[in-house]
Amino acid sequence: MKQSKDSQFFSSIGTIVNDISANLGIDRGLKIVSLSKMWPKIVGPRFEKTSKIFSVHENNGFDIIVVAVSSSSVSQELIFHKNEVIKKIYKTCKELEFKIKDIQFSTKYWKEDHED
Repeated sequence: MKQSKDSQFFSSIGTIVNDISANLGIDRGLKIVSLSKMWPKIVGPRFEKTSKIFSVHENNGFDIIVVAVSSSSVSQELIFHKNEVIKKIYKTCKELEFKIKDIQFSTKYWKEDHED
């Protein structure tokens, strides 16, 4: 079955949009936003209000997640559960294709993000 000119046109536009978003890093940004929105589900009710993803950066082909936490005790608890959190990210956000090497927790970023 032949494609109509209209469907070829829209197919080409879709390809162009995908290419542009990948080249500009928009695609990665959207994945980070999606991961951030999934964070409460990943860490559960115990940590959903006391932690949130601050940034994700790439290092030698792997991703490092920086998480802002409300206190050093929250940081310590999450460090204790770090491997479990990484496994949940892979399970919950498989389609986002992150290659997580580490998660870092910091109270500094919580304070910066919550200053008035």
